[in-house]
Amino acid sequence: MKQQRVEERRQAIEQKLMPDPDAPTSLAEAIDFRGTCTSMCPEFEMVERELQNGLDVLETNDDGQVDPNKAVKRYRRSAAGIEQPLPSDVRPPDVLLMTLDYLMNEILPNHALERCHAFIRDRTRSIRQDFTLQNIRDVSAVEIHERVARFHILSLHELSGLDEERFSIQQEMEQLRKVLLSLTEFYDDLRQEEKVEMPNEPEFRAYYLLCHPRDPDVARQMQSLPPHVFRHPMLERARKFRGMMQRNNEIKETPSRRNKPANVQGSQNMYAPFFKLVAAQDTPFLMACLLETHFPDIRKGALKAMNVAYHSPNDVTVADVAALLQYDSQDDLITEARLYGLQVTFNGQSPVIQFHKKHPRTKQVFFVEPLSNPKPRRSNLVESKKGGLSLQAIVDEPPPDMAPMVSPAMPSPAVSIASRLSAHAAPFVPPSQMLPAAGASVQAPVDDDDQDMENIDAWQAHVEGARELQKLESEIEAFRRKIAQKEQLKQQQQQIQQQQPAPQPLASTTSSLTSLFGAPTTTTPPALPMAAAPRAQEAADDATKRDQELARLRGEAMANRARLKAQRHAEWMAHVCARALDTLARDVLRETTANVVHDVARQYAVLRRLTKPWVDRARAAVAQRHANEDAKRHHARFTNAIYSDDAIFVPIGPQPLDNNACKERAAEAIYTHKLAIANKKEDNVPANEIWDFAPYSDIMHMYAASKLARLRSNNARGCQLWINVANHNDMSTRWFRVKFGLHGDTHLRTTVYKDCRITLRALTNTDNMHGRDVDDLGAVIFSLKDNPSTQWASEKTRLHQFFQSLTHRNPHLRVPLLITYWPSKQWEHDVAELHARLDLPSLGAVADFKILVMDPHTINEQMHKSIEWLAMHIEMNQPSLAVHDARAQFRAAVGEIERSTFFVPASTPPHQAAAMANARIDAFNAFLREMPVNWAPFVLPHLAVSHPFNLANASIKWLTEASQKRIISEQTPTQDLSDMLACAITQSINEMDRRLRALYIQ
Repeated sequence: MKQQRVEERRQAIEQKLMPDPDAPTSLAEAIDFRGTCTSMCPEFEMVERELQNGLDVLETNDDGQVDPNKAVKRYRRSAAGIEQPLPSDVRPPDVLLMTLDYLMNEILPNHALERCHAFIRDRTRSIRQDFTLQNIRDVSAVEIHERVARFHILSLHELSGLDEERFSIQQEMEQLRKVLLSLTEFYDDLRQEEKVEMPNEPEFRAYYLLCHPRDPDVARQMQSLPPHVFRHPMLERARKFRGMMQRNNEIKETPSRRNKPANVQGSQNMYAPFFKLVAAQDTPFLMACLLETHFPDIRKGALKAMNVAYHSPNDVTVADVAALLQYDSQDDLITEARLYGLQVTFNGQSPVIQFHKKHPRTKQVFFVEPLSNPKPRRSNLVESKKGGLSLQAIVDEPPPDMAPMVSPAMPSPAVSIASRLSAHAAPFVPPSQMLPAAGASVQAPVDDDDQDMENIDAWQAHVEGARELQKLESEIEAFRRKIAQKEQLKQQQQQIQQQQPAPQPLASTTSSLTSLFGAPTTTTPPALPMAAAPRAQEAADDATKRDQELARLRGEAMANRARLKAQRHAEWMAHVCARALDTLARDVLRETTANVVHDVARQYAVLRRLTKPWVDRARAAVAQRHANEDAKRHHARFTNAIYSDDAIFVPIGPQPLDNNACKERAAEAIYTHKLAIANKKEDNVPANEIWDFAPYSDIMHMYAASKLARLRSNNARGCQLWINVANHNDMSTRWFRVKFGLHGDTHLRTTVYKDCRITLRALTNTDNMHGRDVDDLGAVIFSLKDNPSTQWASEKTRLHQFFQSLTHRNPHLRVPLLITYWPSKQWEHDVAELHARLDLPSLGAVADFKILVMDPHTINEQMHKSIEWLAMHIEMNQPSLAVHDARAQFRAAVGEIERSTFFVPASTPPHQAAAMANARIDAFNAFLREMPVNWAPFVLPHLAVSHPFNLANASIKWLTEASQKRIISEQTPTQDLSDMLACAITQSINEMDRRLRALYIQ
């Protein structure tokens, strides 16, 4: 068969039935390609798909083989490498119409839509592809595309309850938009080229508009339509829906949320009238099906508008919102409300929605915008409009509530597809007979009071209908009486005529007259039979009119009786359905709640099991961080205890600033500024020089490199200079950011050198501080506000809060401080009193400070010198190698002393025993003196040697002197010099260890 296709392709090209793909052809010489396949599926495709197991179950016979009467050509996507179809592969319009009739009249009515939807969707797509290949845009193409569009709209409603794997709303909407776009082009071409108007154009123009409700280009296209199309009721209803679907609270488009429509500023968010209009009786079923796809977006906009508008402290019940937005059940509303972040609480038995909840940090109304809207559900509001019609009738016929449009100026097509399928159409039941009465509700169960009110309204409707029927029957009875009176009057006239004497013959009458008057005269005899004929005709006409009037009145009476009967039946059915829905909703709610509770409990258990390692690691990390902070605080308390007067060590190291030192720093700042003003070279410094970047990191590195080399850890070789500012948006802060070269967002600049790194950072008291960065801190610049004369209290608070944050993370912190002051008229007085107003002596973390007057004429030179001063006075706040080695040496020496022994034989002379004891004491004191601090409280005195010498008395005297420091107890044994000295050294070391442990534990 493949060889035959090669020969068939060659012959088709030679006969000009298809273009030659290898030969260029001009537009004027283009060939009108037409198909020649007379079956629903080409023979080659049937064989190919049967061999490749590509047949659908609907295309096979009982033996599982292909059935030529059931096989339908499937859609094949155009792609590179696929050869051009032959004429025998493409079906002409009459075969395409036959194929669509088979799909809609045989497959659709006899199989469930869920089962046959994918098959029909693919085959109708192939039908449209054959029209495209042949470039056919006539009336037949329009009628077939219209039926295909109705099938897609119907599928959107019928299959919306399926999951994404079995039915995709996005793919169905994509095919529907393509069909409607083709129809709009067909309508325009037929009107412009062939002057033909299609009767169903307004219907599908309306569908096209509702598929793009927020596209302004589609709205502008509708304005160019002819008046008889633009003003058609179908299109007017679609325009009204489009206006109600506009919103003004849509979020802006973001990278994660694309294709967001623009807001309409004049929109009133008319969600309530929208759903009322959908529920109206004259809204067609297919239009409601298409609007159903927009329900989630409209409901989201409605809930968002309610969340902003409802400020009342009384919450809104779920039942009220569900009835307003036409939810099928309250559970659906609760699910969507929680999806949008709205809180739903249960106040007694009725759940309520808490609107207008604000975010605790931003203080804005809280509403979650999900990445995608909820999937549309099959709505009972739309389902009630089906009116008992079959799927075949819905696809084949236009909406019954909207009559077909025919323009008087243009001819309409002679053959309509409705005439061919009228025999298959099911009888139409008006939507009003399928809907409940005016007061009934089928969306949610109602209370008993509401049901009583509905029953009263229904009864009033019954009474009004009965009165109308009684009035009509009374009119019929009056008309009957009138007819009876006419009949009776006619009978009386006939009786009178019968009682009159019969007329004489004409000859006798003539002779009598002749004898009486003589000559005969010309007279007209009475024409009684001719006079009675009109009366008889009039009576017959009256009888005919009477019968016609009676027939008309009987027909109206029967129609009214049938209408009232159908209305009563619909009301009764609505009442029964409401009761059933109420019971069903309660059972479903109870079962759903139990399932949700079970699922939540199971998910909670699974999450606990899965997240337990994460929680353990997080807790371990937090515990380690707390341990590091505790160790740092313990180390600081230990160091403070060592350097205090009442501790066991003598105070060593830098002392806090006193008032005299502060006054000296202030006087030095005043003198330096006056000297810089006197030595300035130019009166006006260019602004660009003031704002030029200066490499202050190099100055910091020049002086800090040697100090950083002595740090214990090589990984921690870094030094930071922090600039504390009041606000990142102040002009002074901008100057620091530009002058120091800080990043605009992070306010940070890090320069990595070969041996260390230097970090410059501007921060406020609210910015984050990390303990490791505080350990690397070497100097601080405190920038006063532009006019601090009236804000000294706030500036003092800011300075002390900043240093409290630093010492909380590193209690042993010591840094030099540079205070920048922007001069005012009384600058000299402010600088002199600055240390008192800021209470600088109380800041123990400040090793030294300097004041810099920020005069524009001297700011460049003085800032350079001030940075050099900070670099020279940098403090390293991490353990150095010397301190670490000293501690290691101390621990080793203590161990050596504890392991050593001292023994004095009994035969040793007293002077020699005393010399041996003093040598042992000198060794212990030498160990103490090698420490970097003064260990005087633990230094042991020498054993005094006198002449004559008594070893026992000398030992008692030595013990009394040594115990005065309250390190050694007087109850130390003195019988043996070795035991006494060993016991004293042991007590001294134990007491030292006890005090150190007590200080560290604190």
